[in-house]
Amino acid sequence: MTSDTTLAWQTLHHQLERMREMQGRYSNLFYELIVISLIVLLLLAAASMTDTLRGAVLLIPFYVIYVGVHSAYYLSYVVWARIYATGLEQKLNALLKEDLLIAHRQEAVYLFPLHGKQFAGVRLSLKQTFIGFITIHFWLMGAAAIGLSLYR
Repeated sequence: MTSDTTLAWQTLHHQLERMREMQGRYSNLFYELIVISLIVLLLLAAASMTDTLRGAVLLIPFYVIYVGVHSAYYLSYVVWARIYATGLEQKLNALLKEDLLIAHRQEAVYLFPLHGKQFAGVRLSLKQTFIGFITIHFWLMGAAAIGLSLYR
C-alpha cells in the first residue's frame, strides 16, 4: 500500500470503529429502555388493579406510546450507524481489493436487509427475521397493555 492508501485505510477504519461503537451504545440504550419500561409498565398495571391506584391505568396508553417513540429514536441511530458502517466496510473492501469485512452481510441476514420494503425491521411478508419477530412482539405487548387499560 502507498502512504495515501494507508492513510485512507486508517481513516476509514477509525470511522468504522466509531460507527460500530455508536451502534453498540444505542443498541444497549434501546434494550435498557425496553427492560426498564417493561418493569414500569408491570408496576403501572399492578397498581391499576388496586382500588386506591386504579387511576394509574390512565397513564398506560400514554406511557406505551412514549416508550414506542423513544425506542424508535434509539433504533433510528442503530440503523443509521449500521448503514454508515456498511458503506465503510464496502469502501474498505474496495480499497483492499479483497472481501475481508463481512459484518454488513451477516447483519443483513440476521437482522434485516437495509434495502427493501420493511418497517422497523418487519418485512411485508410472513417470513420474518428475528428482529422482525421481536418488533411484532413489542407491538402486540403494547397493544395488550393499551387493551388492559381500556378494559380496566
